[in-house]
Amino acid sequence: MTVSIDGAPHLRFDVVSLFPDFFTSPLQSGLIGKALTRQIAEVNLTNPRDFTTDKHHRVDDEPYGGGVGMVMKPDPILLPLSRCPSCPDAR
Repeated sequence: MTVSIDGAPHLRFDVVSLFPDFFTSPLQSGLIGKALTRQIAEVNLTNPRDFTTDKHHRVDDEPYGGGVGMVMKPDPILLPLSRCPSCPDAR
């Protein structure tokens, strides 16, 4: 949480999601919507697919040693976090 020039608290939320459009509608309603309209809070939505380097923007991979299921690649998650000002430990 930061404090704005007028002394009012300002909240910043950084969301990393494979489905950032999912948050658009819920963020426009209720108390969060009012806070965003009054610029008391801000929400930054980031899609980890934007940080991939392959042609198909894959964020998942097979587990080490084989087996069932998929795991997330670290780079598409860690790169957005490293650029997030509210996540100083991720840099």
